[in-house]
Amino acid sequence: MGADALNLTREQRDNLIRGLYARERKRGDVKRLGAEIGLTTNQINAIARNLNCYESRWKRRTFKPAELLIIEQLAGRSAADIKRVLKREGFERSIHSIIRRRYDLGLDPREERKANNIMNTVDVGEALCVSPSTVSRWIDREQLTSKRASPVEGTKGALRYEIRPADLRAFLARNPEAINLKTVPQDRFLSALLGDLA
Repeated sequence: MGADALNLTREQRDNLIRGLYARERKRGDVKRLGAEIGLTTNQINAIARNLNCYESRWKRRTFKPAELLIIEQLAGRSAADIKRVLKREGFERSIHSIIRRRYDLGLDPREERKANNIMNTVDVGEALCVSPSTVSRWIDREQLTSKRASPVEGTKGALRYEIRPADLRAFLARNPEAINLKTVPQDRFLSALLGDLA
């Protein structure tokens, strides 16, 4: 629309955008170009992605080897735990970037728990359609047997529990009224009872 008003062909517009992304951009450069050719910043970024010259900021910020080592060592822990340890070691990363990098490295904490046939309060809560805090309450009242997970060094926060499928089965046998079976998806319920977190 704006490109037509300035009598720019599509090729000329694309060349302007390629030129902008080929050099080191300063804050506001994309907005200025948008004002000149009559496009929004989002439209210019979308065109740049289609032209394969747009590089998102998270890709430009590479992880240092020490950061990757910490992420690998704490693969079974939450992203918040990993962020705390990284911060203590002098690295500043967002939880989202940690999650992305963990999955890029093929480190899925659920897969590790699944291999060890262990569930945490979130897994049990999802399987039984209750909140993780309800599961923690069952554990605190000693209705559900669990083992405390080894804490991550230097982190504070909620206690972590490891729950085995056999302990969950025993709890449900003793407390059948604890959940409403009408609301629980059968596949998740059965997989939790049988020890498959799929």
